[in-house]
Amino acid sequence: MNSNYPHWNFFRILESDLEKCFRYIEPTKSHYSVFSDEFGKIILLACSEIENALKTLARDITPEINIGGIKDCRESIIRKYPKFGLIKISLPRYGIVVQPWESWYENDTAPDWWSNGYNVVKHDRVRVFKILCQRELISRCAHLVFPQNV
Repeated sequence: MNSNYPHWNFFRILESDLEKCFRYIEPTKSHYSVFSDEFGKIILLACSEIENALKTLARDITPEINIGGIKDCRESIIRKYPKFGLIKISLPRYGIVVQPWESWYENDTAPDWWSNGYNVVKHDRVRVFKILCQRELISRCAHLVFPQNV
């Protein structure tokens, strides 16, 4: 891992929390809909860190451009790494493979973790509590692994 990306240390802390959760709820497709406050905490922290990591990477790629939002990050990153959306993250111990950036490969809209997850949860967590499920937990944490693969 590139030490220029300080989010990696934060990811390792979240990974430890994830492992604790997995002691109680095995990460399998049959448990993907299980939701909890602990999952919600990790999801919100991961999404906040994803945003920071993306901005760091985008600013490193295109320092001459003012990176404002998620769409600016996407433009910068996809320009340099056109196959970014094809990155797959594997959890071999559990037989899980996710492709967290797939929506960026397919279109130029805000990623699901942002528009259908982070912002909704951040602003209305009580109403959308079931979004705080294991499937989203795994996906959000997988988003933080990208710099190792680009």
